[in-house]
Amino acid sequence: MSVTSEGLIGDLYKILTSSIANTRFFNARSKGFRAELEYIKKIKSEGVEFLDAGQFVVSNKGRIDSPENCLFYMTITDDNKSRYVEFYKMIAKMKEVRRLFFIEVGPVSSWKSQKISVKSADNRRNEETNVLKPSMAVYRFDDSGWIATDFDEIKGLISKSRGERVAKNKENLLSYLSQYDIDDIISIYCNRYVLDVELGGYNKGMMDFDLIVAEDGKYIAVETKEKDPIGKRDYPRDEKKWAFGWDSRRIGWYMHLKMQIGLDARYVIREVNNQTERRFVKWKKIDMDRFRLCASWLAERAGGGGGGTISAPYNAFADI
Repeated sequence: MSVTSEGLIGDLYKILTSSIANTRFFNARSKGFRAELEYIKKIKSEGVEFLDAGQFVVSNKGRIDSPENCLFYMTITDDNKSRYVEFYKMIAKMKEVRRLFFIEVGPVSSWKSQKISVKSADNRRNEETNVLKPSMAVYRFDDSGWIATDFDEIKGLISKSRGERVAKNKENLLSYLSQYDIDDIISIYCNRYVLDVELGGYNKGMMDFDLIVAEDGKYIAVETKEKDPIGKRDYPRDEKKWAFGWDSRRIGWYMHLKMQIGLDARYVIREVNNQTERRFVKWKKIDMDRFRLCASWLAERAGGGGGGTISAPYNAFADI
């Protein structure tokens, strides 16, 4: 099957539109790919070693009598799984992790077509449309290495969701993806296909990364965002009054990973001039230990997804 950047972007739009009912989440997710892709392009040019990131999925299925969370971790990539062994061994040390999966994406020549439901143009009814279906092989990782399995094992760990998945059509905000290599678009597409189509209709409380950097003999989980500083609009010439916020729920999770397995976290921001023009200004970064020392812990700001954000001063972030 012929796979083009244009076709991938069009099908990605269908998938996001069909699976995200909240317009604000849809807009944020559509725009959020840029910071991740730009940072990956940057570190590739610098020869930095990194792994494609995965996601932790929270499941309480089969734990009715216990309030404790149980998790599984999965990576979706066309990368060689042998590169992930040491990182998976690290994740496996978490006592709440029940399974570790690796979903290996096959060559585009073996991709097929898949029907999904979307809203009609008038948003009054559901109708079927075709999207690209990646070829994928599923593996489980344990002490004996990689064991071939399938998506049914993953689905057996999570519960089916209730309610309507099909959402109203929204503005296509993905045209900017055409400037990136098709391999980068494939990576994004395959992740969203697995989460929103293959595992669509299942409850998936997730906490993900954007990539895993290998630096100075250790792994660092990296989260990327595209932002303009808080306070810049009111004080355009006074950087001391600027700040960047980090989602509270993520901070708690990253601290948990640090305590449990020693995995460090880094927040990388693609700073833009404002939310309208979104012209690139510079790259900024802060590691969890630095953020912890500089954050305004007593002044949580309202955030998205029912959560809040904790901010740290702009000058606490280092230029990259």
